[in-house]
Amino acid sequence: MSKLHYFAYGSNLHPIRLQERVPSAEVIGVVKAEARKITFSKKSKDSSGKCSFYESSNPKDVVYGVLYEFDSSDKENLDRAEGKGHGYNEKLVSFELNGEAYTPFTYVADHEHLDSSLAPYE
Repeated sequence: MSKLHYFAYGSNLHPIRLQERVPSAEVIGVVKAEARKITFSKKSKDSSGKCSFYESSNPKDVVYGVLYEFDSSDKENLDRAEGKGHGYNEKLVSFELNGEAYTPFTYVADHEHLDSSLAPYE
């Protein structure tokens, strides 16, 4: 079975939450993603702003996330839980962690689903 790498930010940072959706998920490490930002501007059914990750032109902007590895057979469950194709798209990102290069996928909000006036849930 093949393995996938996933960069998690926002609500999927916590291993227990992610393992509820992706039982085979294992933490590889914490990633410092430079020239990146998160916002809480993705429209949702509960009228709150959900998290999205994007590149920034400012190298001082930093997002911390978790790099996971999991079985490819679990990906469909994560795609569904994260709303892939329903406001979120998959994107490949590149990071170095402990001297090793990774190109995990992550989910980013589709531009049409953003509203900067939203606030996060609680």
